Amino acid sequence: MENTLALANFFIARSLETGVPITLTKLVKLVYIAHGWHLGLTEKPLLPEAVEAWKYGPVVASVYHQFKSYGSDPIIAFAKEFRGTNLEAPHVNHTELFPFLYRIWEVYHSFDVLTLANMCQAEGTPWSRVWHHISHQPAQSVLLIPNEIIKQYYEAVIRDRKREPA
Repeated sequence: MENTLALANFFIARSLETGVPITLTKLVKLVYIAHGWHLGLTEKPLLPEAVEAWKYGPVVASVYHQFKSYGSDPIIAFAKEFRGTNLEAPHVNHTELFPFLYRIWEVYHSFDVLTLANMCQAEGTPWSRVWHHISHQPAQSVLLIPNEIIKQYYEAVIRDRKREPA
């Protein structure tokens, strides 16, 4: 597992390096998508925190709260957190994740926010399965998307892609 804000900072760094703006919504979706693919490929979570099902899709709460002040404006600064008495920007420590994270950026950075949201909220996605199930449940303050559901979804996506003709 990797520090969630370090993953967010990875995508912010790519944004700043390439000149491709990244907004709060896009960043949240990229972190979620990376987590999903990682679960599907390795059966191991990438994030140390749960993904939440909010009205408009899956949300990684720590990323949302860190950057919500940007609204829909491009994010231009890294997340910071206290390490001891110092306020520092966390970075990805597991260098073996770099090729994977670069690939996520390469594939998804050019999609606009609406397209990414539609990908994450389509019928049959983990968010859709959890969100549409709540009408049968008592009200909850936080609705979590279990990693097992995310893993199963991305494993199915991987299986389907392997069946496609080359």
